[in-house]
Amino acid sequence: MNYYVFNICFNPEIDESNIFFFLDHCLSNLSSSFFSGRNEDGYIATRETLSGGLDPIAMGNYWTKYRELIRGLKLNTSERCVFTSNYTAFYRDDLDGVFAVLDELAVECSVS
Repeated sequence: MNYYVFNICFNPEIDESNIFFFLDHCLSNLSSSFFSGRNEDGYIATRETLSGGLDPIAMGNYWTKYRELIRGLKLNTSERCVFTSNYTAFYRDDLDGVFAVLDELAVECSVS
């Protein structure tokens, strides 16, 4: 399943718009800051929940491969948003936190 998702569904080499599927997936798996122990309001990206059931190692490897391409698109200034039953995540407000967690996952994968 992870192979299919990361190499087909999220693969920007097949279609660059697949990047949106990846980022939307990440933004739909934010965690309530109440459960994180952080002094923040709302929903935030955490290593524990960001993968949303996908393999965090595969996610880290994907990010290592495509992070420069994705960051280069400067989507964290976009008005795009993701609606869930609990919150609305905005690219402009929430992607920087997602990118920070993805950077952590990429480091963990490179050490493994």
